[in-house]
Amino acid sequence: MADIMYENCDWYGLIMRFANDCINKNIGWIVRRLVFAACVYFLWQERNERIFRDNQNSSQEIYNKVVENVKYRLAGITVKDSSNVRKVEDKWMIKCKRIVGGYGKGK
Repeated sequence: MADIMYENCDWYGLIMRFANDCINKNIGWIVRRLVFAACVYFLWQERNERIFRDNQNSSQEIYNKVVENVKYRLAGITVKDSSNVRKVEDKWMIKCKRIVGGYGKGK
């Protein structure tokens, strides 16, 4: 859903890629960071559930949690209107708040 593709899929390479991408603070960067953070959080939560409570979710359930979390967070951010923002809103089926009059207040 996020169109995040990295050829180097080892942990160190992924972390370095995210660290280097943080210079470019556009909506794509925000989505990548939100997806990454949600994946780490929900995988760690799943790990703890399996170890300490003997519960486990399917990979689809974890995926759904990640998607819902990212959608919720995207809907809460305030952004400048742009074609990239509108594409992200369409893809994630959400609506972000817009900057009004340059003061950062959402509609």
